Amino acid sequence: MTGRRVLLAEGRPIRGRRLAQAMAERGAVEIETIAHTLMEAYDRTETLAPDAVAISIDMARRPEFPMYRALLEAMRMRYCIYGAAMPDDMAKLRGAPFAPLGDDMDIAAIVARLGGKGTADGAVDVAQRPAPAPVMPLVVIGASTGGIEAIETVLAGFPAECPPTLIVQHIRGEFSGSVAARFNRACPAMVREARDGALLHPGSVQLAPGNDHHLEISGRQGLRCRLRPAPPVSGHRPSIDVLFRSAAACALPVIGVLLTGMGRDGAEGLLAIRRAGGTTLAQDRDSCVVFGMPRVASEIGAVERALPPRQMAAAILAAAAEPRRKRCEEETR
Repeated sequence: MTGRRVLLAEGRPIRGRRLAQAMAERGAVEIETIAHTLMEAYDRTETLAPDAVAISIDMARRPEFPMYRALLEAMRMRYCIYGAAMPDDMAKLRGAPFAPLGDDMDIAAIVARLGGKGTADGAVDVAQRPAPAPVMPLVVIGASTGGIEAIETVLAGFPAECPPTLIVQHIRGEFSGSVAARFNRACPAMVREARDGALLHPGSVQLAPGNDHHLEISGRQGLRCRLRPAPPVSGHRPSIDVLFRSAAACALPVIGVLLTGMGRDGAEGLLAIRRAGGTTLAQDRDSCVVFGMPRVASEIGAVERALPPRQMAAAILAAAAEPRRKRCEEETR
């Protein structure tokens, strides 16, 4: 148990330093880093993969906490919330492990939650480990000309704990960061540029970055983003077809969405999703800026339903609730 690496999510720097010092003196855990915002905690949890996380009750009250909790549970990571008392009226904290911490800074309860009581041979008590997050479908969205406005409309209808979502939008690479920020402002969930190795979990929406890589899905122990350098496919890099085909082979039910755009990128990939048992949606003719990609997808039999963007979020969430959707074996890419 000694030396378990802990991330401390504490918004008050002085208190964070005092807690880190108290934990170091106790010797049962080792503070890997102190995060002063939930966004910082999210990024460092993904990057550093600590053994456990301690989160102040002030941080847990933040509206974005359910997204962070979904990441912790998707990573099967031990964590606890600490503070004077756990509020009784906060549904988003229901079932979360709690450790009391008074003004005396007695950290015994936190250490017990983070490190477990151990066994004679030093094994960690796994009874406190969070249960795996419930299986949720994966959503993949592709768009080109006129797609930014269409995607923004779709994402605005998502809840904070939406199914994990990956997006390819044909756009010059230097603009992908600002487009992700725009989507993030419109969407209750967190939207960011996809990073190689980022875990897919409820509440995360990731946009393919730049012009140098294709965005794919890979992984055995939890699905993750993969950014792969390769020549253009269907005339594009990143290519919607590449993302959709990797989604068709993944370990989750898949909902594929093809929006407005010129050409045919995404049509064959959407067909692969439908053949694999997924749900396939496309933007209808009347609402498209360019009825190219959705038209080709419809002509080859890839589209189950055609809808305007304002109806797409409801259709995606309804499909996500359907138990009949295919659950294939874990992806072996």
